[in-house]
Parts: sequence; C-alpha cells; structure tokens
Amino acid sequence: MSPRESGVKISNLGVELQKKVNKGRNEAWTHKM
Repeated sequence: MSPRESGVKISNLGVELQKKVNKGRNEAWTHKM
C-alpha cells in the first residue's frame, strides 16, 4: 500500500466521520425544535 493510497483511505474515513457527526447534529437539532 503506497502512502498516497493510505492518505486517501484516511481522508475517506474523515469524510464518513464528518457525515455521521452532521447527521447526529441534525437529529439532535430536530429534537430540540
């Protein structure tokens, strides 16, 4: 596995994590309303 490939993998993980966080925030916000 080249460093560039693992870098892409890591950034993909970051994107997935960000999506999860955003989804959680949106749900929490909806409950507050």
